[in-house]
Amino acid sequence: MSSVVNVENVDKNCLENEEKKCDCWTSWTEAFFDEQNIVHSIQCMLLDTDKTIEELTALCIAMHNNHIVLCLTEKGLMPIAGAHMYVFPYSKMNKTQLRILRDAIVQSKRTFEALYQEITYNVHGSQPLHVDAVLILFAASCLLMRGLLTTNWAKHGHSYFPLDKENVSYYLNSTCFTIIHACNMRSGDAYAASQLLRKHGVSID
Repeated sequence: MSSVVNVENVDKNCLENEEKKCDCWTSWTEAFFDEQNIVHSIQCMLLDTDKTIEELTALCIAMHNNHIVLCLTEKGLMPIAGAHMYVFPYSKMNKTQLRILRDAIVQSKRTFEALYQEITYNVHGSQPLHVDAVLILFAASCLLMRGLLTTNWAKHGHSYFPLDKENVSYYLNSTCFTIIHACNMRSGDAYAASQLLRKHGVSID
């Protein structure tokens, strides 16, 4: 038995991936990693992984400990420097996000182009950007509260079942604890993330 994060439908149960006008953002990162969009962005970046708690934890740690870059591949946006396995597919972006990316590319110079494992990476701009630690904890908590399932292998294949509240609380606390300490986050970040959860009405049902 193992635990997985059902990233396919979390956004419907948690936060809406709201579209905004371009002038609402000061940088392209806000279109993907602000309070309204970060849950959807992380769930999309998990689609090509095993979707386990370990994958979610690793993604959150990588996002915090690395720069966020405007790196584009044929498939989508690879926003975490040095973590090529996490890609936000163009097919999962809304029209505003696609427009924001297009405008950001036009307004910034292409820093370099690289070829890795037959995939071409185009990086634009050179300004180091970061995602707020509170938003990372907030998104991880949303995904765990709304998408945590357990899977059992049977003769007919995998069977998925929701976890009870006690187990969800255990995995939520242990995962956030791991992320906080691996990233050396501030003591107040966990509280600030819990305030965001309360603001958006996200809780363990």
